[in-house]
Amino acid sequence: MEDEGVQANVVAFNVLMDAFCKRQRLQEASELLDLMIQKGQYPDTITYTTFIGALCKQGSIEKVYGLLDLMIQRGQHPDIVTYNTLIDALCKEGRMEEANRLLDLMIKRGQHPNAITYSKLLNAFFKERRMDEANRVIRLMIPRGKHPDVVTYSTLIDALCKDGRLDKANKVLHLMIQRNEHPDIVTYNILINALVNTKDWKKQMDCYTSLFEDCQHPNIVTYNTLIDALCKEGRMEEANRLLNFMTERGQHLDTVTYGTLVNAFCKEGRMEEASALFDLMIQRG
Repeated sequence: MEDEGVQANVVAFNVLMDAFCKRQRLQEASELLDLMIQKGQYPDTITYTTFIGALCKQGSIEKVYGLLDLMIQRGQHPDIVTYNTLIDALCKEGRMEEANRLLDLMIKRGQHPNAITYSKLLNAFFKERRMDEANRVIRLMIPRGKHPDVVTYSTLIDALCKDGRLDKANKVLHLMIQRNEHPDIVTYNILINALVNTKDWKKQMDCYTSLFEDCQHPNIVTYNTLIDALCKEGRMEEANRLLNFMTERGQHLDTVTYGTLVNAFCKEGRMEEASALFDLMIQRG
């Protein structure tokens, strides 16, 4: 380009940087940064962020920190894409303390986290069942106008339930309702499934009742969870009543529903009922 008398500008260098990074030719990308300065074309935020993204993909996070320092020294400030790229890499490597520190640093520097920032952190904390830190992120989100959606709340409730912290899960449920984020059928199914394992039938039925009060309709997962729990407790009459209730409400029964009940009747030696239910399953396809 320069041999033809055309002076490369930052945009042209950025195109070349992007090409090197996409091909993981990182040594040449590094040399390009030096060349830009030699030519009086100082790298901008896009230049650095492109290179940082490639280094993160390679797992060279320590080099990224050095590049961030260099970037700031040269008067270029990381933007939301820069921070999110590094936070994503740290989360994927399980370096959550560093990701947390970077979140605090970006806020301190006046860079507001966005939905992507929070989503990456929350997903990583949920995955590692680090509920206290996930709650901290949610507390940071809300005053900044980034409200968790039903999926985020449900994921947090699921993680708390799996961790055996049902009281905390219920508090999160009440919090989301207070903030006008209505639980959906997935949220309720998570709670019902967790309560089934505690064998606390009063709480299960309270949750089941709340589902209707919130204008949510149980789905096949809800019913199958409850029927399975009733069968395991030997409460076959109640399981049968629930089966009839499902049918009255037009809920299509699946092979899991039938299989659970047939197996339970067989275990109790109630072969006629098991056989009748099996025949009903065949008739209904």
